[in-house]
Amino acid sequence: MPFLSAATVDRLIAAYRSGAGSIVAPEYSGQRGNPVLFAREHFDQLAAVSGDRGGRELIRSCSDVVLIDTDDSGVVRDVDNGDDLDGLNEDQ
Repeated sequence: MPFLSAATVDRLIAAYRSGAGSIVAPEYSGQRGNPVLFAREHFDQLAAVSGDRGGRELIRSCSDVVLIDTDDSGVVRDVDNGDDLDGLNEDQ
């Protein structure tokens, strides 16, 4: 997540620490982004996830999810492979 701002990370941590929810994620223009903070109660379920799905199903099924609205487009820009990395230079 090379474009994620430190301020966004700080906001997510503050929301999590305040007890806002057991899952806290950023949102940009109506799109859920990353990183996502998960409480310890979700660790076993996350450990059982296979592939590149991450915690999407857990996020969808949990009633205790809080989305933090942000103006940080970095939360929806990710680098997972070489093609993504190549695209970084083209975007700038």
